[in-house]
This record gives sequence, C-alpha cells and structure tokens, in this order.
Amino acid sequence: MPIWALQETVTVSAGDTETLPTSVSDGVQAVADALGLTLLGWTPGEIADGQRPATYYGLGATVTPAVETTYYAMFARADGGGELMLRQCASPADGDTVLLATVSGTSCWMPRNAFTENMAVDTIHLRYSASLLKISDALADTYGWVYLEQEDSKFQLRSVNYPTYYLNATGSAVRCGSSGNLNMQLSGGFMYCPAVSKFLCVTIVSGNLRFAPVASAPGDQTFSFYRKERYVDFATTIGQVPGCDNCFIYVP
Repeated sequence: MPIWALQETVTVSAGDTETLPTSVSDGVQAVADALGLTLLGWTPGEIADGQRPATYYGLGATVTPAVETTYYAMFARADGGGELMLRQCASPADGDTVLLATVSGTSCWMPRNAFTENMAVDTIHLRYSASLLKISDALADTYGWVYLEQEDSKFQLRSVNYPTYYLNATGSAVRCGSSGNLNMQLSGGFMYCPAVSKFLCVTIVSGNLRFAPVASAPGDQTFSFYRKERYVDFATTIGQVPGCDNCFIYVP
C-alpha cells in the first residue's frame, strides 16, 4: 500500500515556554525508519528544498516564541558528504569523533583539545539546543576528540587537532597531553578516571572554570557526548517524492 506524506507538528502560543518532544508518533517514526531517515529535531517552518534550515532546535529543547509558532519535526538522511550535525550520543563507537559537553541550567561548557596542563572550558550555551549543538566545522575540530575503545568498557580520547595528545587525568587536574592516565569510563552519567578514582566535571579552580577531577559527581550538572555526523535531504514532510507534488514513496 502507498504511504502518503506525513508530518508531525507542535504549536506553541506566543510567550509560552514549552519543551519540544523527544520523539514522534509510532506511525511517523515507522515511515521515517522505512525510508532511512533520522529524526533530528524541530524547525519553525516547513522544509521545501531539502536543505538544512537556518533555524532549528534539538529534541527536548525549550522554546518561548514571541508569536504563536508551529514547530515541525525535522528528518534527514545520514551521508558522509552532507551538512555537519552534532548530535547527542549515549554510546559512541570506536573511531567516532565526539565533543564533550557539560550542561548546567542554560550553560554548556566544553574543553578544547589543545595542549594544556589544567584544562579550561569554553562556554557555548548560545549554541546549545538539547540533543543538538550548533557550531562550525572549524570549532567542531577545536573541541573534537576521537573516541578509542579499550578493554573492560574503558575508552581513550585523542585530540582531533593534535593526534599525539590525549585527554588524561591526575588526582588534581584534567590535561591534554602525550602521557598520563588515559583510560576513562562512564560512571553515574559522567566521565570517570579509574586510575585516580575521580569524576571529570566542571568546577571552579583558583577562580576559573575548569574541567577537573572531583571526588563525587555534582547533582546540578549533566554530561553528554555529541557525535560529529553529516546529513542530506532535510525534510519536514516524509513519504513524498522530492520535486513531485503528487508522487509518494511506496513502502510495502
């Protein structure tokens, strides 16, 4: 049977604050899966040309529109030559390029991958949108790390810009360099260095924000990997053949 064009929308009244859904209905998701499309987020307008829109929000993002706005579920097809999207990823695979985001309230912090003995973090909250981050290719490389699987659920993080440098930790500092305690693991939702029995979190050290080892994970922060991905064929209407108003993809 033919699958007709489908959309999923959320309308938010002027001045209201609402958290956008993290999923779509089972029927819409089934069509997206059949067509090889990934649900990426929401955009305040329909996509007609297949291009990534200028304005979009991640799944679970909070919005407060000045005028009543309808947000459309945004889908796209994974393609290595497509547009950069930095998408939240619970379980990176060996060789993935990831960014390390710590969030507290409306603030989002990331460590750079350049050589340092005491890792400072940059505030990028204006580019944070829940399940998505919005930064350029150049900045993605500045904050990027190659995820390298190790034994016993451990991993190492190698600098994208400086391939001989790795994220490592001592009992008092998180560093980017060529040696040290390289093996990390996830524990309680945070990165954890088992060699020093410390969680890696954002904290104030000598008056400055640092990515630093702490004895216990803070309750007011969350940590996420964001994976560097690329997409084409952005769409808010799925099932319809591009360029043909009355043609619909057949899904048996």
